[in-house]
Amino acid sequence: MRSHIDTVGWILIVFGIFNFVMILLISGLMLFGGGFIAIIGAGSGDSEAAVVGGVYAVMAVFVLGVGVLTSIPGILAGRGLHRRRPWARILAIVLAFFSLTSCPGLFIGIYTLVTLLDGEVADEFAAMAG
Repeated sequence: MRSHIDTVGWILIVFGIFNFVMILLISGLMLFGGGFIAIIGAGSGDSEAAVVGGVYAVMAVFVLGVGVLTSIPGILAGRGLHRRRPWARILAIVLAFFSLTSCPGLFIGIYTLVTLLDGEVADEFAAMAG
């Protein structure tokens, strides 16, 4: 089971980094698009376009914030699983339940739950805790 714990850890780290990079890309494109719209609107005297550009910029910052808040816990949980930290097992189980709502996350969530809810794994983490 040790190899499965390490595999879950790597999956969480890679998936977290991938999500973080994609969020950076999406929010960067939104910020660029919003700035472009605002500049074009301000140059042509269209105040509504400038407002739309500002809304895009605010949405980009919001998307970036949500992305960071959802990606970092997975990376931390994966790192903690490699070090066999009991808190990482709990965090990974909670994240697995949340990931059951998306298509690739469904498979990751099921594998994580099957691995980390196994009695042998629970005993190993309990032994590490105390």
